[in-house]
Amino acid sequence: MREKIEYMKVSSEELEEIVEKLFEKMQYTIEARDEEEKQVFIKAKEDNIFGEVKFLIQIDKTKRKGGVKSLQRLIEHMEKENVGRGVYINLSGFTKSLLKEARKFNVKLVDKTEFLQLMKKHGVEVKEEKREVILSRVFASSTTPQNARIFFENSRSHKLFGIFGSEEKIRDVKYGYAPIGSFEVEHHLTLTSKSLFGSKQHTIKEKNIFHVNLATAEIIYLASTSSSTPKIRSTLILKELLNLPSTATEIFADLLNEGPLDFNHLNQRHFLFIEESYNDFLMLLSKKLIAPLSGINPRYIANVDLPPFSSPCFNISSHLKILESQPVEVNPDRVAYTPRKIAHLLASLFKGNATFREVIYLPYYSCIYIDEKKRLRSEFLYPVEWG
Repeated sequence: MREKIEYMKVSSEELEEIVEKLFEKMQYTIEARDEEEKQVFIKAKEDNIFGEVKFLIQIDKTKRKGGVKSLQRLIEHMEKENVGRGVYINLSGFTKSLLKEARKFNVKLVDKTEFLQLMKKHGVEVKEEKREVILSRVFASSTTPQNARIFFENSRSHKLFGIFGSEEKIRDVKYGYAPIGSFEVEHHLTLTSKSLFGSKQHTIKEKNIFHVNLATAEIIYLASTSSSTPKIRSTLILKELLNLPSTATEIFADLLNEGPLDFNHLNQRHFLFIEESYNDFLMLLSKKLIAPLSGINPRYIANVDLPPFSSPCFNISSHLKILESQPVEVNPDRVAYTPRKIAHLLASLFKGNATFREVIYLPYYSCIYIDEKKRLRSEFLYPVEWG
């Protein structure tokens, strides 16, 4: 089985030594070397039954992919040294334009993969290091990979009495870090109260801290702040908003922040007698993002599982243990939604203003199950602990 090499970290000086050692192992003789700002040139020769064959090795000292200009430098040195063969080594790889150009010349291109294969083939020691990523702030993990595996084993479906139901197997378990954006959200609600003396309006101003997974747009919150073990919950409502027209978003936000509201109230605000606005209302119903309460003149609510705006469950960073500057061996998940985009969505959802504060990384385990009918199911474990 091919060994997976995750990372190779060497200085330019170490790389030169390794190259010379490699070609000596391959029975080549190093004759001379010349160094420039970005390249090192090593002149070597091979003695075989056909006589002496000379060639020039170019090693790039930069971390950029090799381009046509670098290849031209090698060709110039080959002509200067009267050498007919060349070897171009760049551990970062080569540009497409260079790959096409190199075919015109007698130059062998060696990237990181081929270089490491040559080293192993000829017994040259490979210096390998696992890349260590330093994350500035991380929610502390309360479990190990072994315990996570046990958790998923206990969660998979089994046949009842070995006959009824379906039997699941674990297909894959992944360990990762989700980039959680922290946002301060402030909203103002204008509420109307009725009495014998008429209607009176008053404004409520509230603030809270919300946390959103920048890889998936999920709002992350705690099921409770008083349980013995913290349990993470999430909702994809922000992702739903991305695909909604502006009027539909405004209707949903009204129901989330002020609901339940009846149809007449919504009609006065959003002109539902206009066909386009009414279609937006029907879209929310068809997507089951809003739901009617029973009654002759039904009132509508936002059909989303979220605590009230002021709930302390949203401010997970004030309840969970956080570690500073933690080294990890896996790359965090890629940010797919910018803080600016998420702030805009939060402001629309809660009818207020949202300000980005920071990113805190959330450790997680994900498991994919597969049953006898090849159906897949996924489950997540967030091993956090109270602060």
